[in-house]
Amino acid sequence: MSKRIVALLFLLVCLCSAANSQAKIPTPAEILGFTPGDDRKLASWDQVVDYFQRLDKVSDRVTFETLGTTTMGKPFVMATISSPANLARLEEYKKIQDQLADPRKLGPLASRDRKAAELIRKGKMVVLGLVTSKSGTLESKDELKRRIDQAARFIDLDQLCLSPQCGFASTEEGNILAEDEQWAKLRRIVEVADEVWG
Repeated sequence: MSKRIVALLFLLVCLCSAANSQAKIPTPAEILGFTPGDDRKLASWDQVVDYFQRLDKVSDRVTFETLGTTTMGKPFVMATISSPANLARLEEYKKIQDQLADPRKLGPLASRDRKAAELIRKGKMVVLGLVTSKSGTLESKDELKRRIDQAARFIDLDQLCLSPQCGFASTEEGNILAEDEQWAKLRRIVEVADEVWG
């Protein structure tokens, strides 16, 4: 009887430890001390880097790496956010992209198209720039999801990404988008991504 009690207690301790080790994903406000987009609040580069480093530690959907140093001596970083299945194949996807970027790596000229099509089927990520940076009008979630569904008829949903059309660089070229409109669009992308990819 006492062996059973000890075994049950041990199992209970293990289960409690496992439950406690499941880290909670922090919100930007929990790390930055404010919600991105709040008036007169702007995160420093160090705060942004810290936030993504923390996400990398607690989420199986984020990998964060330093690629080098900027000319200002700051870390030059890259965050890859995707499904755990895609992240597990990240090196394979990089190799595929490397081959697609240089047609000479696809072999003899006569077989390049076939080889490229095969690589695209295996690993090309398609970024859907469905959120415009040309106008402040906020896209509807239903319309964005409808267009993602259309694309998913041709490419596996896990190979699709949602993005602003050109980042927001076009605001420098005369397309007037207020900062709060840009933040609203980024929040909309996150909302739709959560609903589509979970």
